[in-house]
Amino acid sequence: MSRATAAGAAWTRCFAAWRDTQARHGAARAYPYAWRLPDAARGLGRAASSHAQIALGLTLFQLGRYGAALDILTQAGDDGDALGATCTLLRTATRAACLHALGAHAQAGALAASAPLRATTPQASIVRVALAFLRDVPGDVPAGTDSAPIDPAAQEPAAMAEACITIGRYWAAARPDGHDAWASARSALVLLDRRLPVAGALAEAALAEALWRIRPAAATVWLDEALRQCARYGQHHLQARLMARKAQALLADGQLAEARRFERLAGTLAQRQGMAGQSWLPSPAGAPSG
Repeated sequence: MSRATAAGAAWTRCFAAWRDTQARHGAARAYPYAWRLPDAARGLGRAASSHAQIALGLTLFQLGRYGAALDILTQAGDDGDALGATCTLLRTATRAACLHALGAHAQAGALAASAPLRATTPQASIVRVALAFLRDVPGDVPAGTDSAPIDPAAQEPAAMAEACITIGRYWAAARPDGHDAWASARSALVLLDRRLPVAGALAEAALAEALWRIRPAAATVWLDEALRQCARYGQHHLQARLMARKAQALLADGQLAEARRFERLAGTLAQRQGMAGQSWLPSPAGAPSG
């Protein structure tokens, strides 16, 4: 086996290990593979290098390291032909999410409206739902079927996309007077937890926030479960937001001391991650709001 062939085989193994670990176990466990990818891709061409940078950027984003993620995603370049549709989609969406987290909302919005995120593929629908939640823009959740139940036996990408859309629409429509789509949303969450557990952690966060909007004082148990799932799957980018929602839920339930404690925790974590300009963020970061 030539040196180039061996290097290519090593890159393929490392990328596959990152991809499978990221999808099934989350960013914390995938990081040891992710940080090796740029070195493994050295000498294998621009496409391999860009794929490695996008993979590492996605992992860093999920770990709440927004500045580092944005830097490396910018290095990946804009060559759509070399990247392919899926990597271009992930790079665009993750850059938008990083920019939003860092307070650059106009730039994030421009990326969210760009061509890669207007695609009609199942993968694009999944990413659009996630980005709508992360940017707190309910109107960006794509439309899905209104009446047909999710078929677990359906083709995998389509079934996963429909599950994500179902949860996204439940979150987008949540209001104090409630609505009657809970059974469909819960079924969608069960499907995601079984097939795509890391996506299921994000879905758990969206459902918990939806239930907080419907009945804040009763949402604590759901927010606790979402925080557990995010910790389990290394979704640190969601933790400050969930802590802030838990603070608001505790306040609605009259637990003032715990509410203030979680508000401080949310502010401190958001400050450490460099977050700014979030609607749920205590201001100034780390200080009680009242």
